[in-house]
Amino acid sequence: MDIIIKKRDAYFCNLKAVLILLVVYGHLIEPEMGKFDIVMALYKFIYMVHMPLFVFLSGYFTVNGKTAVKQAKKILITYIILQSSIMVAVNYLHIEIYVGNTPINYVSFTTPFWHLWYLISLACWSMAGSVILFLDERYRILKRSSMKVFIIVISVIVGCLAGMMPYIGRELSLSRTLVFMPYFLGGMFIPKNIQWHKYKKRGIIALALGLILFIGSYETIDYSFLWQRSPYGDDMYTGILCRGLCYITAVLLGFFVITHMPGRRCFFSKIGADTMNIYLWHPFIIMLMNGVGISENLFIFLAFPISMMIIYLIYMLFKWNSGLYGIFHSKT
Repeated sequence: MDIIIKKRDAYFCNLKAVLILLVVYGHLIEPEMGKFDIVMALYKFIYMVHMPLFVFLSGYFTVNGKTAVKQAKKILITYIILQSSIMVAVNYLHIEIYVGNTPINYVSFTTPFWHLWYLISLACWSMAGSVILFLDERYRILKRSSMKVFIIVISVIVGCLAGMMPYIGRELSLSRTLVFMPYFLGGMFIPKNIQWHKYKKRGIIALALGLILFIGSYETIDYSFLWQRSPYGDDMYTGILCRGLCYITAVLLGFFVITHMPGRRCFFSKIGADTMNIYLWHPFIIMLMNGVGISENLFIFLAFPISMMIIYLIYMLFKWNSGLYGIFHSKT
C-alpha cells in the first residue's frame, strides 16, 4: 500500500477516500430516510454528487485502450462471482437479507444486486472508453476539443432520453450505464494537468449555484430518482427536466468538492488508494446490521463514525490477507 500511495497523487487518494465514506454513510442511513426529514435531505444531497464524482474519476484514470479492456474483463469476472454467490444464498439457501428496510427474496443474474450495478456499468464505460481511445490513436478524433464536447453533449442527450424507454431500466444496469456515461467521458477527456486548487473561488460560486438548484428541485426530485435506474413513467417531460437538473447540480457540487480537496497526504490517504474493495464488501456488513436491527434506530451522527469503522475494518482485512486482496484488487 505504501508503494501505491507514493506512485499516485495524494489528491486523488484523498478525494476517493471522502467519496467512499459518503457511499458507506449513505447506505448506512438509508433505513432512516422515512423517519427524519434531515436524513432524507442528507441522503439526497449525498446521492446528487458522490456517484457522479466516482464515475468521473473512473474516466479520469482511463488513459489506455488496452488497459481499459483488461479492466473490463476483470470487473465482469468479479461481478459473475459475487452476483452468483448472492443468487445461491438468496434463491437456493433462502438466506434472508435486507437492503435498507426491504427484504430481498429473489435475485436475478441479469439484474445486478444492490451495489453491483457499478461493476457492469464500469465494464461498459471501460469498453466504450477503449473504443474511443483506439479510434483516437488511429484517426485523432479527439484532437479538437469541440469533438470532445460534442461526444459529451450527445451522451447527455442519450442519458436524458433513456428514461423515456420503458425497457431501459435495472436489467444489465443499462439505465445507469447510459445516465452516468457523461461523467465518465468528462473524466476521460479532461486535461490531466489541471491544478484544481487554483479554482477555489469558482468552486464556492459553483457550490452556491448547486445549493440553489438542489433546494429548488428538492420536492420535485424523489430520492429514488437519484438512483437513475428506472424509466420516467408517464410524466416524461418532468423526468427529462429532473435528469437535466441532476446533471447540472452534480457538476456544480462536484466542482466544489474537487477544488477544495487537500492535495497533501492525510491520515486517510492510504484508504483512498484502492476503494474498490471497500465498495464491494461494505454492503454485506450493512446487510448484517440491517438483519439484526442495528440500523433501524441508528442516529445519523452515530452512523458517521460507524461508517469510518466499517471502512477501516475492510481496509485492514485486505491489507492483512494479501491473497484475497490480489483477487479483487483494483485501482478504481
